[in-house]
Amino acid sequence: MLIDPNGDGTSIDLDEYRHGPDGDWIAASSSGGRGDSGTSWSPRMVTAYGRSAPKARIRVDYCGDTYSVTADEDGWWLFATRSLDDHSMPASSSGK
Repeated sequence: MLIDPNGDGTSIDLDEYRHGPDGDWIAASSSGGRGDSGTSWSPRMVTAYGRSAPKARIRVDYCGDTYSVTADEDGWWLFATRSLDDHSMPASSSGK
């Protein structure tokens, strides 16, 4: 999930959570100050995120499939899915 810890829209954290043995959510990884766009890979999931015009449609290509995400009212968007291999990262482009 993308988190804006102080609400100013400039310090965005990308945090990954997973279910623990008891079913509760536990933090798997956290990265602070990620900037306005980026990608990440872990053995469990890959992500792409960015900032665009509010409500813009974003095209994301990952391992031969194309997905569409929509930015929120502040322009932030996030694509997250299960890792399908050891090295592939998603690529994104703004839709029209």
